[in-house]
Amino acid sequence: MSSKYHVRAPSNRLEQAGTVDELIIRLAHSQANENEKRQLQEWRRESPDNERRFREVLLIARTAQRLSVQTQTRRIPASEAVRIAAERDRQRRAIWVPTVGNSPTRTFLKLAAALALILGAAALLDRAGQRSADVVAERPRFVTGAETGRSVQLPDGTLAYLGRSTLLEVIQAGVSPELRVEGRAFLAVPKEEGRRTIVHTSAGQVTVLGTRFDVRSEIGELDLLVLDGRVTIAVGGQDVEVSEGEMGIARDGALEGVVQVENPETRLTWMGNAMVFLGTPLREVFDEIEQRFDVDINLTDPALAERRVSAVFDGESFEQVMYIVCRVVDVRCTVTDTSVTVDATG
Repeated sequence: MSSKYHVRAPSNRLEQAGTVDELIIRLAHSQANENEKRQLQEWRRESPDNERRFREVLLIARTAQRLSVQTQTRRIPASEAVRIAAERDRQRRAIWVPTVGNSPTRTFLKLAAALALILGAAALLDRAGQRSADVVAERPRFVTGAETGRSVQLPDGTLAYLGRSTLLEVIQAGVSPELRVEGRAFLAVPKEEGRRTIVHTSAGQVTVLGTRFDVRSEIGELDLLVLDGRVTIAVGGQDVEVSEGEMGIARDGALEGVVQVENPETRLTWMGNAMVFLGTPLREVFDEIEQRFDVDINLTDPALAERRVSAVFDGESFEQVMYIVCRVVDVRCTVTDTSVTVDATG
């Protein structure tokens, strides 16, 4: 079944000023001052609905922090991005929101205003990223512990999800970046004319020309699975090209060969529900979501299949993933317990 939800009219001065969602987002980003925190506290105490809304927007804001929305717009301050996004949001107060059946009941996050604001602001930030000090550093270095992985964005626009006990380091930035990876990582490297990225591992060197791939490098062993595009692996004076749906294998300083992988998703179970997309066609995004969450997605209009998605999902639920993807590519999604139907909006 499906229904429509409408954002209710502002009921107090804080909402009338159009600042409630902005303040919650600022709080999520550790940018709220003491006066703003006090205003939010007072507003939350006014009603259980306010407290529920606060928690939902806070969840969306933290989810959005892990998203990477690729754009080609001018660089502007984050504060200006929020102002522009808020103005856009005020012009589109009603939004179609998909729901699911009752067994069990699962409902998409309904705060469309908050999500539109977050995504609008994120889309206006420059690709280098402005979310954390380690991301914007000139030569960032990421190390995960033995218990959990993490998603990251590099200054050149590369998106990655790192497995447990993994190192990702930028050796050289610029037009021809060089990275070091030890452990397990899934990388999405931007495809740009004249650009190549070199990935160094203890077992060999990988040359990337814009692709998404899974790499495992451990004690002289290298397994590299390509999901999109192609890469070249160089080991012990030999090199081999690995294309989409193929895995290159190296052991003890020698190439063992390239094998066809019939179902690449089966080799990505180590990622859990994490997914990384960079300019990925919507049809491929939905293929991965189908396999990851065991659902059927019906794309009714073939013209929608080539719309592009750039995002990192790091443990979000099926509801959150679908809601965000459908918003980013501006499509209408109708969800039941086991399937999704996707139509053009308007």
